[in-house]
Amino acid sequence: MTLTNLKLRSVPGLRHVYVRCDGCNQDPVVGLRWRCLNCANYDLCTKCYMKDIHDTTHQFERIDKSRAKG
Repeated sequence: MTLTNLKLRSVPGLRHVYVRCDGCNQDPVVGLRWRCLNCANYDLCTKCYMKDIHDTTHQFERIDKSRAKG
């Protein structure tokens, strides 16, 4: 899957409130959020996820909806 395809699938303006990208420190993460299922509290934005900056043997959950309340 290419970065362009991921951007097209994301919800424009989606903001994951209270979530910071552990790769580039984007705060909040905007667009798709990638949560590592092997590490506690490790999230990436799409740009960092596509750069494979984290352990590529780890599994990630793609989150396309904000889980913030309020």
